[in-house]
Amino acid sequence: MLSELSELVIFEVSVIIFITVMLLLSQLFRPKNPTPEKESVYECGEEPIGEAHIQFRFDYFIYALIFLVIDVISMYLFLLSSNYGLFIPENFAISAIFILFPTAALGYVLKHAKTLPKVE
Repeated sequence: MLSELSELVIFEVSVIIFITVMLLLSQLFRPKNPTPEKESVYECGEEPIGEAHIQFRFDYFIYALIFLVIDVISMYLFLLSSNYGLFIPENFAISAIFILFPTAALGYVLKHAKTLPKVE
């Protein structure tokens, strides 16, 4: 009779062996005929023009940050209210703190967004 730990070890070893065998088989049976067309950079089916390394502007980063903060807050409040009820005094205080700190951080970022370094 195997213990739970030995079952886990057997499973992990079998997974490692399976992955190794699959990688070796894929190297053995893959086609090995590189051509200049296959070696070129693929850009949506078009021939690449100019240098591939360009500086990218992060104009919409602030919107992603706002979405992330609001998403985390809403999921936390949904789980808190569905499990324990939002208007119990202890939960209300925790919810207020959880809303206050990210909102204050987001307000600080929005206030100083013009002075933040720009990536161009």
